[in-house]
Amino acid sequence: MMAPTPAAFAAGSVASDGDAARFLLFQADLPRHVEVGVDHLHELHSWKENPGVRDRWFCYLLECADGTFYAGISNALDRRLAMHSQGVASKYTRTRLPVKLVYLEPQRDRASASRRELQIKKMSRARKRALTH
Repeated sequence: MMAPTPAAFAAGSVASDGDAARFLLFQADLPRHVEVGVDHLHELHSWKENPGVRDRWFCYLLECADGTFYAGISNALDRRLAMHSQGVASKYTRTRLPVKLVYLEPQRDRASASRRELQIKKMSRARKRALTH
């Protein structure tokens, strides 16, 4: 089964809690310190190119240079990843550059994104690693 496109998410035609939606990642114009850890990413998700994506929230997982994980949420992922790259997004990732986006999960609203972020943060390192494979 082919993964849904970002436009399908923006239009709300794909449920955010389905298996296909859970593992969908987007290709982005990432800053030099942010690498994408999955080869099959596609299409821009920038809110400038696709305003409907701005209404979507994402829970993401970064792998830092020291091998640790950082979980966060955003409704403007390209901007947030750029901030991580510049060392201004969080104190945790600031000293652990470069970071690599290893997991991205779309959510229907900020509350559900925050709940999922908390679930991921409570996971063991092994479970977080399993999310990325």
